[in-house]
Amino acid sequence: MEAKIQGGAFIIARKIFTSELWLKKPSTWKVIWVYILGKVNHEPYGGLDEGVGFFNFTEEVKLIGNDCTPDKIKKFLQYARESSMISTTKSTRGMIIKVLNYRGYQDLDNFRRTTRSTREAREKHERSTTINNNGNNGDNGNKEKEEEKEILISEEERKKQEDMEYDKWVIDNKKKNENLFQDIAEED
Repeated sequence: MEAKIQGGAFIIARKIFTSELWLKKPSTWKVIWVYILGKVNHEPYGGLDEGVGFFNFTEEVKLIGNDCTPDKIKKFLQYARESSMISTTKSTRGMIIKVLNYRGYQDLDNFRRTTRSTREAREKHERSTTINNNGNNGDNGNKEKEEEKEILISEEERKKQEDMEYDKWVIDNKKKNENLFQDIAEED
């Protein structure tokens, strides 16, 4: 049995690479964002919901990075609020941050649907644009249509098999993550 990775995991969508945060904002802001994503609750805990966390940035500033300052954190938080990435609530000892749309970005099924629908659209397009260069010479056209049907059935069977394998992979990984999070919770 492989050793489990301590500390849990979270998902960062590749969409970040085309975002305004990535392309136009200071590098420190990206690190602050990843820090927040990694520190909010992955499930309800300690009276806080999933995607919500308590932060005391005066104490945590050096955990984020050597070039991070309270002013940079303050400017990032302002940007993130204005961009509807987070909502914040002040507390006596720090700040409660809620990552908006947290669940949507932490569910692998949301990413899979896009991939599957894109693949299905491409395959449908490829099937509909098949060109028959041989013409309809007697039985020749009928034979080609029968062969084409067989090919389509084979493609559909192959696709079903791929989908079943992918679904099994997703379920296995969800179970692994649930076990990992359970182990982490038991350690706390």
